[in-house]
Amino acid sequence: MNKFSLPSLQTLRTFESCYRLGSFTKAAGELNISQGAVSQHIKSLEIRLGFAVFLREGRRIVPTPSGRALLHVVNESLTRITEVIYAERSKQCEDELIVSSLPGFAIRWLFPRLVNFEKVIPDVRLSVNAISNPMDFSLHHAHLAIVYTHEAVSSSDSSDSGLFSESIFPVCSPAFAEAHGLNGNKDDASRFINRLPELTLLYDISSARQAHPDIWSYWADSQGVDMTKSHVQKYSQSNITLQLAELGHGVAMGRTSLVMDAVRKGQLIQLQPAQIRNPCRYHLQIYPGLSRHRGVEIFSKTLRLMTQEIEEFENSYLY
Repeated sequence: MNKFSLPSLQTLRTFESCYRLGSFTKAAGELNISQGAVSQHIKSLEIRLGFAVFLREGRRIVPTPSGRALLHVVNESLTRITEVIYAERSKQCEDELIVSSLPGFAIRWLFPRLVNFEKVIPDVRLSVNAISNPMDFSLHHAHLAIVYTHEAVSSSDSSDSGLFSESIFPVCSPAFAEAHGLNGNKDDASRFINRLPELTLLYDISSARQAHPDIWSYWADSQGVDMTKSHVQKYSQSNITLQLAELGHGVAMGRTSLVMDAVRKGQLIQLQPAQIRNPCRYHLQIYPGLSRHRGVEIFSKTLRLMTQEIEEFENSYLY
């Protein structure tokens, strides 16, 4: 057998991402590289291997039998490499803690409170990854992930732990409410619902129940509201829609943890009194291969204590 050099780790990661997501475009987004770079990685891989790993069917990619066989080995190898890296890092980096979180929660709740964590664990260097897939431990090297997922999701893995649940309710800026004749939480539900087709609604595509593509749809279904005639603007992240709402661009669906600071400051107000429980909740997920880590234990305990303010806010501010 002729000797040849193995593909780079980045190329193998790109191959695994393409296979799992079924798309060069989605893989590019996950890996934060261009679609052209993804295509070049796969082309280089196939040339180096001497066989095709994908068949192109229009915009779809379909793995070949050889591609499937390769993926099995790649997954085993990447998992083992990651386990060894984390095991060795945990021995040498007790003074470092890396936490991954969705951008919305990181920007609107976690970042403003980092100084409190630093007071509790002053000798631990805390870093936060604000990323779309906090559970991707192998790519971002986090010790701990704050995960937003459906409340019914369960895991046999004891490292998964429920963190908190919250409410959802429409919010807008005081200026937007005044300009459109809205009376905040003093409006009765029927009056507000009748006004919805006149208002710009700001959607984000964060996860909710599988039957509902977004949190607005879930809220509307629970209220028996037809929103097909509403003017909708969709964005990729909740922090974008809430920032636009603060600037007076429309009505966003608020989640307690993401809007509580803005409500306290008067930047957002709750619209109409009805609130419902969010179909999703937050969990803590510790990297499964991580040995005992003092920073993780202290941060997890402190985070649970601090998130109690979310329920306290709901009891004090919401209607």
